[in-house]
Amino acid sequence: MRVRQDRGKHESLVHSDRKPAIDPDDHEYCMSDLSEIKKLIYTYAKRVDAGDFEGVATLLADARIVTRDGSVLAQGFDSILELYRSTVKLHEPSGTPLTQHVVSNVILNIDDCEAHGFCQYTVFQATETIPLQAIICGSYEDRFTRDRGRWQWRERCMRANLYGDVSQHLKRFRKRESNGTT
Repeated sequence: MRVRQDRGKHESLVHSDRKPAIDPDDHEYCMSDLSEIKKLIYTYAKRVDAGDFEGVATLLADARIVTRDGSVLAQGFDSILELYRSTVKLHEPSGTPLTQHVVSNVILNIDDCEAHGFCQYTVFQATETIPLQAIICGSYEDRFTRDRGRWQWRERCMRANLYGDVSQHLKRFRKRESNGTT
């Protein structure tokens, strides 16, 4: 059974019928790889919340960010840095987006030197003009590779499914109509 959230060209990377690619009894190998990949996922959220877009671009420097249909939004350090600087609002005096990304339901399929991941996110925000609230919920679908013993991103697909008031988070946003169009 294949898990999909939409009918776009970008296939889901999570397969519930896939056998574990690594021996589940090899706890040291499993836990080390799982922990390292999860650390990347959580570090991404921490850096976005800190307004550390150079840190985000460093994490994703060897990757591309794609849309639901597979179109490339940004690829490489400079392009990814510009994407975040041009879309996410930073607030004074903290210089951060005043957000808290909560990442959950992490599912990883690891096959030797490649991994596919899925997780869900909820972004909370509170500013001087809006009270604490969830502003966006969705999922990330990721591809990772292990190079010279370290895991790194190859691709991140960001899917936003539910929107609240993102006016204090994004520099530009076209609100979706109830029929899903923008």
